[in-house]
Amino acid sequence: TFNFIGALPDLEPLFNEGWIGGSCMTSADCDFEGASCQLDEGGISFCALSCTEAQPFCPDRAGNATTYCVDYAGEGTCVATCDPEAPRCLDGQTCVERNRYGREDLRFVCR
Repeated sequence: TFNFIGALPDLEPLFNEGWIGGSCMTSADCDFEGASCQLDEGGISFCALSCTEAQPFCPDRAGNATTYCVDYAGEGTCVATCDPEAPRCLDGQTCVERNRYGREDLRFVCR
């Protein structure tokens, strides 16, 4: 007998699909209020959310990478965080250390 389940490839869900840090073509691909589809320096499109110096904190969603408010092109923007020991970001992004927008604390984020 043939094991069909064993023949299927291991499919990992898309990184943060529909959420902050996930891939997008337009803002409609981002499944949250206030979403925007941003283009990073490397030409990678990702879902983002604005944040401010007064409120430099971002929402998290169960099952997705946590988020962090960073300076992105001069504005506060929520992006996905990452683990530098085992980075998981969109293809073409790297895991880099950045300050919280308007603050001194640091975290590793996908850029």
